[in-house]
Amino acid sequence: MVLLDVGMNKIRDLIYDDLLNGQSGTSGTVPGITNTVLLSPIASTLSALSSKSITDKRITVAHSISSTTANGQLLQEFGVTFTDGTFLNRVVHAPISKNNTLEIDYITSFFINNG
Repeated sequence: MVLLDVGMNKIRDLIYDDLLNGQSGTSGTVPGITNTVLLSPIASTLSALSSKSITDKRITVAHSISSTTANGQLLQEFGVTFTDGTFLNRVVHAPISKNNTLEIDYITSFFINNG
């Protein structure tokens, strides 16, 4: 059986249409496929994606944290949510000590692959 490119792009479209927010957190725990939420979310960082776009079998989203948000926090995790609040992903990154001189822009690409 082969999953056709047109089918992969239909799956991409279903995911794309349901993406809503981004959020950061402070946990540096390695992500696992059974994670369903951020482990230590920062409530003030939950906000709408600043942009999202699609190309062939790819979704790219951006999420911004302003200079006035999450100051004094050590950002270490990030995720993108669906409209129902569940997370599509959880990424752990090098710690960022957030202060009022920093605006953080997360850019994440998701590839739909039939290989």
